[in-house]
Amino acid sequence: MINAADNTRPLSESVAPLEPKTSVRQVVWWLRLIVQKASDFIVLIPLKVVLLVGIVLLAVKIDSEKDLVFEAFSVPPALEEKGYAGAEVVRHLNDQMEAIRTQVRYHEEAIYMQIPGMQDALQLEMPGTGISLSQLTNLISHFVGATPPKISGSLTEDEQGFHLTIRISGRPTIVLHDAKGDPRRLMMQAAEYVLKHLEPFLLGRFYVGQKRYQDALNLALYLRAGLRPTQETLVTADLIEGWTWYKQQQFAKALRFFNQAFRREPDNVNVLMFQGYVLDELGRSREAIEKYRQILESEPENVGALNNWGIALYHLGQFAQAIDRFRRVTQLDPFYPDAYNNWGFTLFALGDYAAGITQIQEAIRLKPQELEFHLSLAEGIIYLEEYDRAVQKLYAVLSAFPRDVKACRLLMAALYTVQEAARVPPVCQGVPEIIQHSGW
Repeated sequence: MINAADNTRPLSESVAPLEPKTSVRQVVWWLRLIVQKASDFIVLIPLKVVLLVGIVLLAVKIDSEKDLVFEAFSVPPALEEKGYAGAEVVRHLNDQMEAIRTQVRYHEEAIYMQIPGMQDALQLEMPGTGISLSQLTNLISHFVGATPPKISGSLTEDEQGFHLTIRISGRPTIVLHDAKGDPRRLMMQAAEYVLKHLEPFLLGRFYVGQKRYQDALNLALYLRAGLRPTQETLVTADLIEGWTWYKQQQFAKALRFFNQAFRREPDNVNVLMFQGYVLDELGRSREAIEKYRQILESEPENVGALNNWGIALYHLGQFAQAIDRFRRVTQLDPFYPDAYNNWGFTLFALGDYAAGITQIQEAIRLKPQELEFHLSLAEGIIYLEEYDRAVQKLYAVLSAFPRDVKACRLLMAALYTVQEAARVPPVCQGVPEIIQHSGW
């Protein structure tokens, strides 16, 4: 085993969802339940329609706040001749925003709430009408005039360089400058500015993922210092600041901000998930389980909460119960790789190494680029005492991820066990030694 000094957690946890605390899909899920219950009491179809319309109006409002409308940027003819047409500026800006989203998804894929039963919810037919919810939502959106934020601007050039103006409806206008003659550099700044105002939670996670901790803290400060900060804005600031400290392993400080967010919105799923996450890190696994239980009371198919519950049970030594949670995750979402990895690692704790390897191989099949899964597999192979196979696996890992500390430690442990320390590659020189041979 890796010694206690290694702070790398073996299991793959799911953190809070990046989507807003209330989404159209969540509204529709509740709508389905309400319609089913209301059908027992409401006989007249017109009354059912009134109920549906009221909820759909809320869905329209929420949905309009998530969409963006780009207008072609104003660009002088001289720049258009250089290939910087207004539509191209918009494309580059949108590409940069999507690149930020993609990086967050790549590194933290499990943060998204995955509720399979809601995938087709917008096609739910209103009882007795023959009209789907998506059709009704589009119709009402047209009549009530729900408009998403519009983004426009201009790109100009003078002797001082390029100047990019960004306008967002209802937000301050900003002018960005670049003296190096490359407007693409401005696009990244512009993308961050747009997300700062429209998707600050995502931008905060991006900053933390890039280890731009001061930028994340500045973003949280900006959200708090707004002219009229809303409850949602303040909760977002708390979560960003808490996550920033969490990633720097200052868990007690992180919990203080997550608790502050909880006092503001005790039913917010994001807040509950983050609280559970850091409580488990602090060794307060039973308290973490209560947070996940609270999430599942309102969202019984929230696979992130189920996955984390399993991890907390693992830390309590309740391995059979942990496996039950991971198995449930895979039943709800067969494409959730972290659950297979966690299931496999828990089987290791029970001494069933071959079965554990099988589960981890499924995780790798679903997400082959995930380093942690390959390390779990290598550790399982070491448990089987197939050291040559483990060494080859770890050499391959290190070729893709040079100087990964955990990979080096596993490799060193395997080589020392077979008394071949001379085969430790130069890339691992200077990595602190592990070493608990007795378990292998």
